[in-house]
Amino acid sequence: MPRNKMTTAVVAATLVCAGAIQAHAQPNARFCVVPVEDSAPTAADYGYAWLTLTAFRIPGLSSIVFTPGNGRHRWIIDSARKLVRYGGPYPHSFLDKRKWIVEPWSSRIVAITYGGGVSVLSPGSGHFASLDDTANLRDFRTIETLPRRKLTIVIRGNAPFVVGEKSLRPWFSESELAAHGVKGIAHLHDAPSLSATIIIDSDSQIHILDDEDHWQQIGSLEKGDDGSVFEARDAKAVLILGLKSVALIRKKEGSQHGYTAERLLTTRANGAGTRYSRSQLFHQLLFYDLGHWFYDRGHWQRLGQHGFENVPGGGIDPPPFGQPHDLPTLGKTLIEGADGLYLYDGRSIKPVRDGGRERIGKLPRVYDLPSIKRVLLSTQNGMFEITPEGALVSRPMPFSTSGLPSPQLWDWAESGVAVASTHQGLFVLDAHLNASRVSGGEIMGLGWLPFANGTNPGTGDLVLTAKRGVFLAVDSLRNPDGCRGISP
Repeated sequence: MPRNKMTTAVVAATLVCAGAIQAHAQPNARFCVVPVEDSAPTAADYGYAWLTLTAFRIPGLSSIVFTPGNGRHRWIIDSARKLVRYGGPYPHSFLDKRKWIVEPWSSRIVAITYGGGVSVLSPGSGHFASLDDTANLRDFRTIETLPRRKLTIVIRGNAPFVVGEKSLRPWFSESELAAHGVKGIAHLHDAPSLSATIIIDSDSQIHILDDEDHWQQIGSLEKGDDGSVFEARDAKAVLILGLKSVALIRKKEGSQHGYTAERLLTTRANGAGTRYSRSQLFHQLLFYDLGHWFYDRGHWQRLGQHGFENVPGGGIDPPPFGQPHDLPTLGKTLIEGADGLYLYDGRSIKPVRDGGRERIGKLPRVYDLPSIKRVLLSTQNGMFEITPEGALVSRPMPFSTSGLPSPQLWDWAESGVAVASTHQGLFVLDAHLNASRVSGGEIMGLGWLPFANGTNPGTGDLVLTAKRGVFLAVDSLRNPDGCRGISP
């Protein structure tokens, strides 16, 4: 082909592609961004994200509850999209994070307030109500549900109480606990795979109370330690991942009521539990063995029924702070290595095709987006998709995807789309990765902090954080009047 004709063809193809990108970049009349009245930070606030860094999304409440760090007031977004004060007994501050539970047998929500009492959100009530006998009580330290017993237990001091309909009642008396060698209870955890409750007493001793009410003292944690509980089903084990110690609990072979416990790790520094990685997808505990650095590289291992075992293909060098990331959309776990990306299928680790470090660059962010059935990677070198076949494919977008900070993504389940925060504003992505601009989204601005705090339970509107205040992304299919008057 003559050069002038080839040039013409290339220009024409470029214009066609540009036209397609521009078409995808046109505003989508279905979505818009609207401000929340009175949400802009003042001189008494802490600037960017002053409100939404401490936000509680609790099913049954119409709005996310904001508890700003300045401690002045608590806030919700009302039906008129205005920030108004919240007066419920829970939550009060960031100290109340992870202090509420849902009873699976009743759908009732029970919460304990730091420095306050116990409150309940009954299905359909729309608000928390304090239990009659707890409003002036203090020192509630933990809360846990025991589904097989249909009990919710709160610990006050070192004493356990059952949360009733309107009041508390003791679970075990002081004398009943003493009969089992327990001075008091500091923490408790439900362990379905053991058919038991794990109890950590005030002396950091570990006890098992099985579902037939047999007690057994089986081990201990470091003094004052506690942590999260993880059930590694493949290994037939339950782990307590504490700050200073990690304990492994198993049923004894051939015993109906016998259990054993062993320490996997003890450290004077905090962070013992973080040395292990949990794959909720495969119910496996993973561990990176550093090996002998003089002559052997490290290797990923998983906990099996007879101890830790090397994972086939796991002889890779991880980057600093590289933690496995479950990807339910692909049914695999992503592992970031020093030289690139890898996928774990519960059996072996394989490299992501064309997923090398030089291609993706530093600080990649992975987003599992079940609403559009995609897994996207936002990097300083552009936007990529990890495909079901295990390949990394470049995905050009009608907005800038290179440089730092890179675009952020959010799965908007209520509307069946993903939302992208970019240097050019907000965009929505559909299942075909067609991107369209969100009207009014250019006011947001792209930063390093998360741009969204989830949806308001009552409306499905997506709550957004920006330097100028708080905004809502509105879906007019869910709220027909939500974008009225907003120019596309």
